[in-house]
Amino acid sequence: HEFNLKQYNNKNQYYLGNVINCNYKLNRFNLIAEKIKSNKILFIGNKKYLQGAIDLINAFKQLSIKAELHIIGLIDAEVGINFPGLYYHGYLNKGNTIENELYYNLISEARVIINTNPNWGAFSAITEAMYFLTPVITSPYQEFIKTYGDDIDFGFYVEPKNIKDLIFKIEIILNNSSEKQIEMMNNAHEKVKDFTWSSYTNQFLRLIENS
Repeated sequence: HEFNLKQYNNKNQYYLGNVINCNYKLNRFNLIAEKIKSNKILFIGNKKYLQGAIDLINAFKQLSIKAELHIIGLIDAEVGINFPGLYYHGYLNKGNTIENELYYNLISEARVIINTNPNWGAFSAITEAMYFLTPVITSPYQEFIKTYGDDIDFGFYVEPKNIKDLIFKIEIILNNSSEKQIEMMNNAHEKVKDFTWSSYTNQFLRLIENS
């Protein structure tokens, strides 16, 4: 919104929030049951987020807890790192039935989604994962802080390239009690539950009525 105001000489510009493009109906009970027993760490991002992927891989290699790391948006040839427990899925096209199912299976099974890339951390993908009750570890970039605040109760901020702190925060989430993990999961969903097309449409209609 601020960017548009600077770029275009028209004060009648409005920011109506984010919208999650998802056609899956959320079953909260089943989702919690699936995610609470998970040890899967999820990263979503293409080559623009390569540094975030590499930082996460380096942290993952040093974890003292057994886990899996699943990366959507990159292939092993682009990263150049392979070892047991690390899985590359490449770009997944939501318009393809099989790839769409895999994408949402990975989000539904993830214990945490992580992207501490400098300056920008795949905002839309993380927001969608939050809708699916996924705790977050991200870098404290401006857009995320403006949307969710300086202090988040659904995960942690970690500065880019701070591998030691990233390991520490990942292990907190992997070690969480069921009660604490469910609390973080519910907090994540609550922050984005209104980022739907119906909510956006209602805001748009109210804006027109009040104009």
